[in-house]
Amino acid sequence: MSRHLHFPDILNARDLGGLPIKSSGSTVNSGGSTRHGVYVRTANLSELNDDGVQALYDHGVRTIIDLRCAEELRMTPSNIPAHTPFTVHHVPFLGDSMGEWQIRQVDDSDGRGYNGMLDKFQPEVGTIMQTIADVTQGGVLFHCYAGKDRTGLTAMLLLSLADVPDEVIAHDYELSQIGLERMREKQLAREKDPGKHEQIMHEFRCSPHYMHSALNHLRTKYGGTADYLRAIGLSHTAIDQMRQRLIAA
Repeated sequence: MSRHLHFPDILNARDLGGLPIKSSGSTVNSGGSTRHGVYVRTANLSELNDDGVQALYDHGVRTIIDLRCAEELRMTPSNIPAHTPFTVHHVPFLGDSMGEWQIRQVDDSDGRGYNGMLDKFQPEVGTIMQTIADVTQGGVLFHCYAGKDRTGLTAMLLLSLADVPDEVIAHDYELSQIGLERMREKQLAREKDPGKHEQIMHEFRCSPHYMHSALNHLRTKYGGTADYLRAIGLSHTAIDQMRQRLIAA
C-alpha cells in the first residue's frame, strides 16, 4: 500500500503505515513496520467533496480530528457534509485563539517554535492524544490547516511511540514540502509584493532538523515521548493503546 494518499481535493495526505520500527532499541529496520489504515495525516478539508468523502471512507477513516482554533474554522470551514459516516472532533492544538498562533514565531533551538509548542500547550496536546487514544475502531484522520506544523507534531508523537527511528520521522515531516507545493504556489501567485515571497517560502519549509530538534527536546527535558505524554496526563493504558494500534501484527 502507498503511504501517499491521493484523495480528491485533499492536500498533503499520508498514511502513517508502512514505516520501519526499531527492534530492541536498534536503529536497524528489524522490528517490522507500522500498520496502514490506522492514522492518516492531511491538510485542511475545506475543499472536501463527495468523492473525497467516499475515498476517506474506503480507506477506513471513521474519525476526523481538526487541530485548528475556532477562528480558523470560521475562516476556512471544513466541507464535511452534515450526514457522513465520520465522527468529527475539534481539538485545537494552540488554544482557541489566533493570538496563540504567535508561539510559532518563538525563536528557539529548533528554528520553528516546535519545542515551545510542546511545552506551552501541554493541556491541549494531552486532549488531542487522549482523543486519539479513545478511538478503538476505524482509522483516525487528523489535520490542521496545511497539515505540516500541528499535524506534524501529532504524527511525530504517534510515530515515536511506535519506535519509528528519528530519521524516518523527520523524513515523513519533510515530505510535507512536496505535499504542499500546490498550496505554496497559490500563495506565491496571490502575493503581489515580491519582498514577502521569502517569508512564504519559509512558512512552507520543512527541514528535517525541526523534527530532530523536537525529538531531542522530548528526550532531554522529559525522558522521551512516552514520559512526556505521561507528564501531561495520559495514562499508561492510553499510551500503550496508541502504540499497539500502530504496530503491525
